[in-house]
Amino acid sequence: LLPDYFPVMVDKKSVAEIDVFQRVIDLRDSGAFMGRTKTVEQGFSKERRGTKQKIVLNAMQVFEDRMEDELYLIHMQKDIKQFSEIVGSKEYKEAAGDLGALAISEWLDLMARNGGVPGLEHHPIIDSLRVNTGHAMLGFKLSSFLIQPTALGPAIAISGLKNVSRATTNIVLHRKWREFVRDNFPEIRRRGGDDMAFLDLADGALMKGFQEAGMTPLKKADLITAASAALAAYDAHLQVLTGQGLGDEPGPVNKQAMILAERDVQRTQSSSSFKDAPLGLSRAGSFMKSLLQFQSYRLTNWSNFSHDVWRAGVREGNYKRAAEIFFWLTMTKLAETGIRSASKHGLLLLAGAVTGGGALAWREIEEEWDNYEKNALLEIAKTPPIIGDLIGMWAFHSSPIPSFQALGTIGQGAIGAATAKTEGARKKAGSRFAESAGTILGVPGISQAAQFLRQMVDVDPQSKRKIR
Repeated sequence: LLPDYFPVMVDKKSVAEIDVFQRVIDLRDSGAFMGRTKTVEQGFSKERRGTKQKIVLNAMQVFEDRMEDELYLIHMQKDIKQFSEIVGSKEYKEAAGDLGALAISEWLDLMARNGGVPGLEHHPIIDSLRVNTGHAMLGFKLSSFLIQPTALGPAIAISGLKNVSRATTNIVLHRKWREFVRDNFPEIRRRGGDDMAFLDLADGALMKGFQEAGMTPLKKADLITAASAALAAYDAHLQVLTGQGLGDEPGPVNKQAMILAERDVQRTQSSSSFKDAPLGLSRAGSFMKSLLQFQSYRLTNWSNFSHDVWRAGVREGNYKRAAEIFFWLTMTKLAETGIRSASKHGLLLLAGAVTGGGALAWREIEEEWDNYEKNALLEIAKTPPIIGDLIGMWAFHSSPIPSFQALGTIGQGAIGAATAKTEGARKKAGSRFAESAGTILGVPGISQAAQFLRQMVDVDPQSKRKIR
């Protein structure tokens, strides 16, 4: 950028649908980079006018966004153009079919815009509600944090238990292996989490910082899991390519094994990056993003079932391999159910200790364990996208759109608190009202806090007391 001129840039979200090439060329042609001249226009401020576009006033942010567009253009434009020409050819359409060519064409269009999508309707209120719901439900959530390592199940199915166990040990205990993965695996270095909700934050500085703090534990757990899966896949491919796996010390990276390992990470670990997400998520508008919220991991999991178990296994006659993958994917679901139950039971015991209702807490836990098989089967049945949501709606009487759930329950919570006959009923209704309001505002951890408060009511011996 020249010292005498600085380009005025609008909010990046508002130009996301324009491809990167056009963004760069338009700014260059606008005269912002004409260079020094002795005939500079006199009087920069002739009159002040309002604008509907949101202007970015942070100079460093403008510079960073501009450099990102320039670097993306330099490194990506040539390949994207060549691939687009191939996909548009008659030969490719005959080989891939109309549907396959359309899917790849849309993906390349997404890449050309660095994640932007043309022609989508963006509704700020719906988007804000979706973002806030994600942080309220995932932020500081104990069960979400604890189940992150279960994503190693699909990695075991692909790379083997021995390789995953050794890789996880190396990643957790040894800094040298973490640095090896960080330095050699771009997929891990760029990773922001396993759900696109990890990347969306509020606009306010205070709430943005709070939301980032709420997501930090999940991001850390996801990063360790993904790094372990990457190192395990690298080890497995290294054994096939060279006849020997990793040694005690990191050595020079084998580029071919690294590329194959990154492909396995993309297959087994959900990613918040637009380039890896299903087109239904990455090319969705405000309403569809709200409808498909929290679907990233489920779609990846279903892809493992439909591709690795069925198409690449059963249909190809590789029944042993299909059975192995099915076993580990099923074990993953059983582990998820067990961890969710265990985290809930741990909080119940804590609630019992606080309220003096330890006996009631143990009774609740015994009843929960009696339903473990039912809950596990329900979790497996929810694996298919959309169908799984319908099953969840039927089982839990929930809304198909998570971000709209709070709008329906906030009034119920307020009315319930006002008409409650017992102390426990009032506290429960009040917690639902607080949870709904906190969800709408995007307060991280409000879902976990409300759940714990209701558990305290359930095991409190005084909760049945009448309101005077």
